[in-house]
Amino acid sequence: MKSILLILFFCFAVKIEAQENLSLNDLWEIMKEKNYSLRQQQKLIEIASAEVSIQSSTQYPVLNIGASVNYQSEIASLELIPGSSPINIEAGVKDQYDLSLSIIQPVFTGFRISSLINAARHQLQSKEIEKNVIENNLLLTIGNLYYQSQLNILQRKVLLESKRRTENQLTLICNLMEADQKTAYDTLEVSSRKLHLHSQIIKLKDGYDILLSKIRFLINADNFQDLKPVEINSVTLTVPDLSNIKHIALNNRSELNFIDKQRKTIEYNKVALKSSYYPQIYANASYHYAKPGVNFFRNEWMDYYSVGVSFQWELWKWGYDKSKIRQSELTIEKIDLQKEQLKNDILQQVEESYKNLEMAITQINLNKSLVALEKERYRIVKEKYEQGLSTSLDLNDAEHSLTAIELELQKEYISWFQNQLLLDYATGMIAKDIQEVSNEK
Repeated sequence: MKSILLILFFCFAVKIEAQENLSLNDLWEIMKEKNYSLRQQQKLIEIASAEVSIQSSTQYPVLNIGASVNYQSEIASLELIPGSSPINIEAGVKDQYDLSLSIIQPVFTGFRISSLINAARHQLQSKEIEKNVIENNLLLTIGNLYYQSQLNILQRKVLLESKRRTENQLTLICNLMEADQKTAYDTLEVSSRKLHLHSQIIKLKDGYDILLSKIRFLINADNFQDLKPVEINSVTLTVPDLSNIKHIALNNRSELNFIDKQRKTIEYNKVALKSSYYPQIYANASYHYAKPGVNFFRNEWMDYYSVGVSFQWELWKWGYDKSKIRQSELTIEKIDLQKEQLKNDILQQVEESYKNLEMAITQINLNKSLVALEKERYRIVKEKYEQGLSTSLDLNDAEHSLTAIELELQKEYISWFQNQLLLDYATGMIAKDIQEVSNEK
């Protein structure tokens, strides 16, 4: 039993450890579940859904039940035989009671009810698309922070290796000093460089902590300590066909769908405004149980019903409806212009990301060759230095050049990741596989 518990505890501990170091997909999943902006947008979706139910209910009959009790101090009377002993007939009673059940059904409203229902439905769809727009922006922001963090990790790794080489150089100088082959002055520059590298590493670590705090804020989670390192050497550096990704972008960007839904909403609201040009017709029926009933001369309970049709037509409102309709038309024209501008912006984003990807690939291949050359240069200079054929300045210069080009290579790798992320965003395909899994759930 003890061994089983130990195994379970070990598995649980391994699971916790695995959860602490998160990949980019892990961060995205947590963000979609916990981010406050997305949760607020979900409430707006629920509000819009309630509006659809509200508008849909107006097409059905309204059922009312009522009751009234009235006391009337004076009632109409008719004197039949005038004189000293007149006989009066009263038309009604002072105490009146009425129980009623009524139903009102819209018959024709100039397409106002159906238009408002459709407008509410499209507004609901636009809120759902708006949530996707907000989510994609958050995915992009978190992705950029993640790759900035990865660049920080890679730069620290390069600087730590540079610091190790510098420490080895310092050890070598100290050994040569003991053999009276070097002076204390030779250690000054190397020690200074070691201190400078140490300062850079600390600064990068502080910057890394700040990046992690920003990620924790966006995903609304503090239960992870670090990020999984990205495997840059396993990446296939390719660029897709430009014309194809432009086509994908225009078909998949949520912002374009959002504008379309907003336009349809305004169009249906415009039709609802035009309903004032038509008569409003309602059918109504009611059942009464009252005392007195329709016969005011008999003070007794009786039941009766009434049915009818009401008709109302607004003929003149001083141009109010016409102005409101014109306002909707102008809003639609503005949305059409906004959509065309958005298309241009999307295509510009795609082209810019595409060109940056091409440049990143070129720079990566070039810098990989330069790194190999600088490593070989450093090896040769180091051997000559150990043989006393080169100076400490030559070795420092070779080490500095190697570190600089290694840092530049890591920077270009991360630039490729960031531009690939931006291209996915520009085409509306960012984290697409993650979203599809979430939608199936």
